[in-house]
Amino acid sequence: MMHFCVDVMSNKSTEFFLSLFDKTPELRVLVFYRNNKYFLDILQESLSSTNPRIKAVELTDDFAQKTLKLTPRAYEYVVLVDILDGTNSEYLKELYHSLENSAHIIVLSKKSNLIDAYYIKELLDSNDFRAANEIDIFDDYYLVTAKKLHMWGAGL
Repeated sequence: MMHFCVDVMSNKSTEFFLSLFDKTPELRVLVFYRNNKYFLDILQESLSSTNPRIKAVELTDDFAQKTLKLTPRAYEYVVLVDILDGTNSEYLKELYHSLENSAHIIVLSKKSNLIDAYYIKELLDSNDFRAANEIDIFDDYYLVTAKKLHMWGAGL
């Protein structure tokens, strides 16, 4: 099991990551992660005063895509942590439909030779997410954000 070293992230990086989220009551966030709960933990801690509804789904070796059944338009944010590996982009289609119109997707991926930020942006674009943008704030992670825009792409 891989654990994320907290020392790798500076306070400024953490602050900037958390600034990507609206601090509104009952904020609905889906966090889909593999092995690394660090981002989930800091998100829960930071948003705790707003009574967020955060659903966490861990991708394990036993996890099958057919088990991913999400309610349409249920989330304002989806956060993917170490999920995309170049072979499993089918998750994005289900996640797309689980997002409200004009919702955000935030992809965090450990920097490796398998994929890079350009690949992530292309993957998001090919799955109808728009305004993909890399934000370079972490030494060990790519951070790419995008939006599901009303009346664009695969429908509402």
